[in-house]
Amino acid sequence: MLDNLVRATLMLLGCLLTLISAQVFAITPSLSIVREIDYGVVLPEPGSCRMIAKTAVIMGYQGTNICIMQDDAHNGLYTITANPNKNIRVKVPPNQDNGDGLIFNPYVELNSDGETPQTIFNNPGFVSINSGATGVVNVYLGGDLIISRSYPYSQLVTFSFIDVIEWHEDP
Repeated sequence: MLDNLVRATLMLLGCLLTLISAQVFAITPSLSIVREIDYGVVLPEPGSCRMIAKTAVIMGYQGTNICIMQDDAHNGLYTITANPNKNIRVKVPPNQDNGDGLIFNPYVELNSDGETPQTIFNNPGFVSINSGATGVVNVYLGGDLIISRSYPYSQLVTFSFIDVIEWHEDP
């Protein structure tokens, strides 16, 4: 009887240690900025340009191509660090309009270890991707930059994109 009690106690202890160790290895998912998007030098006049999210290639879009100095241009890159093999849902609203003649319509590509890349463009809903074995989802940002009015040549226009990325890890 004592052997059965010891065995039951050890089994219970083993189960508790398994539960505790699983909780220790669970991480709190987070979103980090690796680099912000930069279109390089942009003409401060009506026109537009488009940046491909994954490659940062810039091309004319509608009207005048306003992105003239592309050597310093680069795509945005954000990283979601989550628990491995979890479903991550990401939402990026289209047409970020500052109300002052500047519109940014984001084009986002989600990449994760061994998973099929997912694209977000003109989609107000959530897009899902598995976090893969590493738990890392790379969020590449490009998109359409549209200017509908002229700005002074010395004016610097900046905006932060991280605040509009909505995301969560499914339980």
